[in-house]
Amino acid sequence: MIAKEHWGGSEFANTDLDFLLRQHGIGHVVLIGLITNTCIETTGRFASELGYHVALVTDATAAFTP
Repeated sequence: MIAKEHWGGSEFANTDLDFLLRQHGIGHVVLIGLITNTCIETTGRFASELGYHVALVTDATAAFTP
């Protein structure tokens, strides 16, 4: 499954990610990656507002400052 490229702070904004996840019956989102305090946090909040169960893997995220 490949979602469209995103241009905002959230992977859900202006993409088909929500549609693709729901189409496959996915209700849980696990977040890892860089720039935790912006992109990862925004994606997690957006996912939560859409009704997904969200998990943030703190050992697999990073930001520019602690």
